[in-house]
Amino acid sequence: MRSADDGSGLIAVAGEYLLGAVGYFTGRQAEAERRLSAGIERLRTVDRALLRREVGRRPVLACHNFRALVRSMRGDPVGARADIADAEALAEELDDPYGRANAALYAAWLAMQEHDVDAADAAGRRCRDIGRSTGLPHMTATGAYFLEWAAARAGDHGRLDAMRAAADGFYRPGLRSTRTITCAAMAEAYLTAGRAETAATLAEEGLAVADRFGERVVVAELHRIRGAARRDRAEWDLGARIAADQGAALLRQRFATF
Repeated sequence: MRSADDGSGLIAVAGEYLLGAVGYFTGRQAEAERRLSAGIERLRTVDRALLRREVGRRPVLACHNFRALVRSMRGDPVGARADIADAEALAEELDDPYGRANAALYAAWLAMQEHDVDAADAAGRRCRDIGRSTGLPHMTATGAYFLEWAAARAGDHGRLDAMRAAADGFYRPGLRSTRTITCAAMAEAYLTAGRAETAATLAEEGLAVADRFGERVVVAELHRIRGAARRDRAEWDLGARIAADQGAALLRQRFATF
């Protein structure tokens, strides 16, 4: 990142972004929001001409996207959507095709996190279509997954297997992060379809990944789903405690009724 060594501010933004992203994935949401907010404030001071040279190359332009996920997890859906709107606006300002696709990807991710199938379908379609038109295969594959998840979660149970195949498609090149998140979302889709054993198996897969890599953002959700699938109240209560400890208001509300 030699371009950041001249006092441009990019290294400082990138540092806050990376620490914020780690905070989200490890379930430390308050710390994640603090770091990402600091990154956004620093990003506002970076020269726009420099940012235009960085499009599609640096993680610093995704501070708003990740803060949207964090705010949603902490129970602030209005703030989350404002962050997605800011991410979209920044992509337009910089004329950044990757940024446009990434904003759509995070909008779909946010919707999936909140179980909003209509929003996930719309954003997933944008992500897929931008990926196709701009030659971004990861965006195309990820958008396709969100479309399958939204359809399956909305009640088209014939799409469940296609959903799993779509997830395998974008992990196949070697992506290691987010596996717990897709496991939780797919497990929930199987649970609502009445396929409790598959839901429990997917939840167990997600918990194993969380133990291996420390990706604990949806560990509470995985315990909730396995508890519901197996009718295990102790498992359910464990998930509720984890959600409370993490300050994950979005997940905590799902434990209201066993």
